[in-house]
Amino acid sequence: MRSIRLAVALLLELSCSAFGQGPQQAASVPGILGQASYDPDIFNVRSFGAAGDGQTDDSAAIASAAAAAVANAQRGQPSALYFPAGAYRLVTALPTWTVPISVFGDGQERSVIRVDPAFSGDVFSWSDVWGATNYGADTISPLTTQKAGVEVKGIRITGNRTSANVQNAFVFYDRADQIFMQDVDVFDLTGRALYSGVLRRTTQSYMRESRFNSLRFVRCGSAGAAAVVDFDSQGNGDTTNEISIDGLDIVAPGGVGLLLHSSSSRTGVRQMKFARLHVDGQGGGGAAGLVHVGDAAFAGNNNIDFVQTELINPPAGFAAISFSAHSAATAPYQIRLQGRIGGEAADGKGIVIDAGRILSFDLTELHTRDVNVTVASSKMVRGPIVLDGHGQEASWTRSIDPSSAAAVERPVPHALQQF
Repeated sequence: MRSIRLAVALLLELSCSAFGQGPQQAASVPGILGQASYDPDIFNVRSFGAAGDGQTDDSAAIASAAAAAVANAQRGQPSALYFPAGAYRLVTALPTWTVPISVFGDGQERSVIRVDPAFSGDVFSWSDVWGATNYGADTISPLTTQKAGVEVKGIRITGNRTSANVQNAFVFYDRADQIFMQDVDVFDLTGRALYSGVLRRTTQSYMRESRFNSLRFVRCGSAGAAAVVDFDSQGNGDTTNEISIDGLDIVAPGGVGLLLHSSSSRTGVRQMKFARLHVDGQGGGGAAGLVHVGDAAFAGNNNIDFVQTELINPPAGFAAISFSAHSAATAPYQIRLQGRIGGEAADGKGIVIDAGRILSFDLTELHTRDVNVTVASSKMVRGPIVLDGHGQEASWTRSIDPSSAAAVERPVPHALQQF
């Protein structure tokens, strides 16, 4: 009799977990990459009433699931919002989360969030989900169930560029640590697809020790208003650093494709690595450059690597990659780029250095209809600026201020010589 009672109790517990509004274990949900030392509790938006049919307004159901996940996380248990295969219409913005709520789907082509034209704000946003908030005073011991960074995996967000509202996909306000994002698409948003280092509740904002894999952002951003991907640092604390991005595709950007800068006088973003960055400006409206490093008013950036890079079709009047600063002392430095710049509609410029020092370019192709290499005066530029075209440098068009000519070099066997 006792064994029968135990079996019935276990069956009831499993039924409540699977079909009720309580959390489910990550192991029961396909397609989720959990962390080795814990499984987050899963809050299935369908269990809270989401239809996932692409027509019903699922805003209230998603908000209810998110509120339950937040309450669970506030009790110290890692929590995740789960979107099973389906299309979820979102009309009303969710609150910004101040605990590390993760977001999981069944894959970019299966779990889709459809942002209504009336939507305004951030689809998903977090504030101050960094080490001290997530971990408490002890950040040295092995991870426990109280120690979880944000994970986002296997989801697509689609918007409508006819909307008059600013619509952002993923925003990390204030401080953020140990973010992991993989297999994510964002299409047709007027705002930023990914934005970090933004002040909201604190005096410091940055992202640290985070990794991003296999992201695709298409027709996002707005000229003069919103870059597609924006890594910033604001306030009086640390700066965005130790970021790894592998497989970032930015297609038809409405604004700057990738912006690395610091809206702070303290220090610029640093120690970032991009592998397989692909930015294609064709179809984006032709109103912004593809990649911009630095800030015309604040501190410069340093120690940034780009490998296997493809910067394709910069629009007329703009550059494939550009560098700026408000003084030579704050110019971007120790930046290395390997890859190619070109495309069938490369109507803009190639490399534009308005400010910089210790910059290195290793290019198998540099083809643009406008000037290939532009370098400003020595008031803002310091050497060495190394341009390696594997023997093609003589064919590159250039506009180099005479005062900076000695700082621009190309490699020759066993030495460097003036470009």
